[in-house]
Amino acid sequence: MSDIRRKVKVLYLVRHAEKESSFFDSDLSTAGHGRAKKLAHLFQHETIDHVFSTDLPRTLNTIRPTAEDQFALVEFYNYRDVVGLAHKIISDDDYYKVLIGGHSDNVPMLIRALGINFNVGEIPLDEYDNLYIVTLFDDGTSVLEQKKY
Repeated sequence: MSDIRRKVKVLYLVRHAEKESSFFDSDLSTAGHGRAKKLAHLFQHETIDHVFSTDLPRTLNTIRPTAEDQFALVEFYNYRDVVGLAHKIISDDDYYKVLIGGHSDNVPMLIRALGINFNVGEIPLDEYDNLYIVTLFDDGTSVLEQKKY
């Protein structure tokens, strides 16, 4: 029997980029639009199968350039239902590489819902450059990697 695990899914989670104001439905600032383009550039040699976002403009506009470059439709998810989103992603065999846009509080909750022991309650409000990569393996294990972009 082999000890080699096979990757089943790779999930990329990001908090929305810099926002224009503190209003609830604020869009991205100029810096935020620049960061969204940087995110798209990061995935230029990858294939993203599916893209999820909350319906707030700042989150959608963070992942939109990547979705457009990948010719992927964006599916909205309920901000508060990270357990439902995690179940959907894990159980759907059509999802292999997935980009998920979220917020400072629900990205850590989603990481935990995916089975990762992640001891961060919220991403600091002044951090917009974290890319969390969750790799799910065929033996039921998972790994979290954090990068800056």
